[in-house]
Amino acid sequence: QKLKSLFLAFVIQEYSDFLHEFMCAVKQNYGEKVLVQFEDFANHNAYDLLSKYMDTHLVFNDDIQGTASVVLAGLIAAQKVLGKSLADHTFLFLGAGEAGTGIAELIALKISKENSSSLKVALFSGLE
Repeated sequence: QKLKSLFLAFVIQEYSDFLHEFMCAVKQNYGEKVLVQFEDFANHNAYDLLSKYMDTHLVFNDDIQGTASVVLAGLIAAQKVLGKSLADHTFLFLGAGEAGTGIAELIALKISKENSSSLKVALFSGLE
């Protein structure tokens, strides 16, 4: 079991080192304005990669950010027709994949901005 854990730690470090080398090479070869789109990474890897490189590289994850922005655009359009705020609705997500968590986070961010509340309040309001 300990050997398996050590091997897994080694593989994770190799993966991280490879991606870092790739990100540095892309930036060096193509410049500051190159967009790196992360596609189909495991959920925990996708968020980690966005967090790690968002301040140093132009990065985007279609599953998290792209899908979420399209869904939020649809909700904003519906909001105008219904005449209600997003906070007036309850949103239910089945599963916690990249798309679902990205959508939930972006909706909560929009609600928090509309209501001048914290993201935590927007995410968990109505659950009490």
